[in-house]
Amino acid sequence: MTKKMSIDLDQKQKLMIITIVVLILTFIISIKIIGANSSKVNSLKVQIAEASEKLALRKDMEKLNSIKTQYIKNLYATSDSSKLRNIISNIARQSAVNVVSLKPMARDSVGNFTIISFEAKVRTTYNNLGSFIAGLESLPEITSVTKASIQATTSVKDYSSDKETEAEANLIIAGYSAR
Repeated sequence: MTKKMSIDLDQKQKLMIITIVVLILTFIISIKIIGANSSKVNSLKVQIAEASEKLALRKDMEKLNSIKTQYIKNLYATSDSSKLRNIISNIARQSAVNVVSLKPMARDSVGNFTIISFEAKVRTTYNNLGSFIAGLESLPEITSVTKASIQATTSVKDYSSDKETEAEANLIIAGYSAR
């Protein structure tokens, strides 16, 4: 019976050793699998970050394209300077500005744009002149006052009265159009 017991102990020890070896091999294999998967996970995280950046860039490009489209809508037709003339006249009427003359100037080109310009001579008060220029600059159409020369037309004697000082201004008003 002692012999049987020693044999049984040996088999138990062998079984225990085999179990420990299997556990160690399983642990080593699982560590290698985890290591391989963590590099794949890191690679996927990088791909997700790159895809997010591309998506953000695409959204920004869409916004820029819509802004570009809006600006193009606000450009004048290249051949139609009468639209700009009408706009200038309407703003002058709204601002109580007397347009003495409105002469078209030679067209100019900058990059992909054509500049339609008018030389305007106007007479009004300083306040109304300021409203007129502000009205031109705030139009949705792309316009600008590129040059202004202002001179008072009332004499110094009139400053003491309640009458506002009148001025005469020579302005260069430009509208931009795509070629």
